[in-house]
Amino acid sequence: MAGLLAISAEFERRFLRERTRAGLAQARQNGKRLGRPITAGLKAAEIRKLRRAGVAKAEIACRLKIGRTSVRRILG
Repeated sequence: MAGLLAISAEFERRFLRERTRAGLAQARQNGKRLGRPITAGLKAAEIRKLRRAGVAKAEIACRLKIGRTSVRRILG
């Protein structure tokens, strides 16, 4: 009985994987950009300007509503 459940679960998992890959391929074909959106990179110039003005990294992150790690990564 357990073996039958395992086989059906594996079968369903294979279908799920196929549907996911097909959906991603369709999205790429339609020109959809996949992945995490670039948000902090768009604010790099403003981050550098604030830092030159003497604003702390944590304060920059709060003002621009981005993560502190993103600010540190952009400032290098």
